[in-house]
Amino acid sequence: MPCDVDPLGGPGTGPRIGSLCGEVVGALLPARHGEGGSPPAGDPSGEPGGCDDFAATDVPLPLAGPPLVLREVIDFNHPRIHGQYWCLYVAGERTDCWFFSPTPTRTESKLLASLRLDDVAAPHPGQLRLRVRAAMARPMGGWWTRGAELTFAVEAGALRYLHALVPFTVVQPYERAVPLGEPDTQGEVDFEIVARGGE
Repeated sequence: MPCDVDPLGGPGTGPRIGSLCGEVVGALLPARHGEGGSPPAGDPSGEPGGCDDFAATDVPLPLAGPPLVLREVIDFNHPRIHGQYWCLYVAGERTDCWFFSPTPTRTESKLLASLRLDDVAAPHPGQLRLRVRAAMARPMGGWWTRGAELTFAVEAGALRYLHALVPFTVVQPYERAVPLGEPDTQGEVDFEIVARGGE
């Protein structure tokens, strides 16, 4: 997963914010888990470029030792390009944060989508698996969705990346799409499964 790692400063400092909505993001990613209260209201206009549409999800990691929580914050203030933050809290203290944005200027003009957390499991002793998914809807009706499983080795004080598996990728090409501006999830759709993997 392409990602810009934003190391944290010393105690009392916040993550280096990759968003124009730093006050809102800072409230959603406090130094101590549970602090910060409600995020500021931000820009209530709902216009692109505003700061009123964020989602935060806490995912406890099923590992021995001090409590570990992965907080995911998604910035939905653009109709298709969603910035994403993952912050790890160990015993309530924020220790690491990562930021990713699929903005083409940050991805060598590749059209990417944020991978959102679906599920976390420890399938084998000493392993952690994150199930993630991505979706992108294009203005002229093309769309795709993809699932991935990211597996890490659990070592003393660290998680080490092992491998990724892409169980599925589903694409509706532009030439088959009706330009409605959104994927048709209720009626008949003409799509193709371009990749399917397995355990």
